[in-house]
Amino acid sequence: MERKEILYDHYKETCKLCRNNEKERNKLFIILCILITVLFLFIVEEANVVGMLYVWIKEKYDYDLVLSVETIQSLIWILLLYFTIRYYQQCIGIERLYLYIHDIEERLSKELNIEIIRESKNYLQKYPWVLEFIWIIYTILFPSLYLFLILFKIGVEIHRSLWSWNLYMHIILGVCDIVLTVLYLLFLHKESIKKLLCRRNCI
Repeated sequence: MERKEILYDHYKETCKLCRNNEKERNKLFIILCILITVLFLFIVEEANVVGMLYVWIKEKYDYDLVLSVETIQSLIWILLLYFTIRYYQQCIGIERLYLYIHDIEERLSKELNIEIIRESKNYLQKYPWVLEFIWIIYTILFPSLYLFLILFKIGVEIHRSLWSWNLYMHIILGVCDIVLTVLYLLFLHKESIKKLLCRRNCI
């Protein structure tokens, strides 16, 4: 097999991998939204949320769950951290894969002497405002809202609950979520942050 064929096959496989990762990312995003919503609903509708969870587990798994509210919340906090890690890993992996695909397209263009720009220049040229707004939602609004809800939930739990191992664990898990989100935001917007700092230093 020629070098060009190997490179093109690798390009197709990488694009396919990227699409699969995007589907997985979207599933993780939905799971995160559900978990943070359930956790937040404990603030306003604790009894109803617990009741709905009991009914859902009974119908889905035919199992009578008997756990305290604190234990259920602890399980949700653990799941939230797990899926937060998975979601950010997937997002960062996709961002890095985009850069890799752009690099492969440049190599292919040189090898074949044909401009291949489907995932790089062509995608970025005349970028629609609607996609720009969707990008802002995913990379700024959602992480910011997520941070606010985590901080608010921790604050409410500290105010309402007695200090216990559950509360300590919730605080630790919440702080981990916050740190991960801040690091994720820094990763996404590091170039913009560098430009902003550079402007301030130049003034």
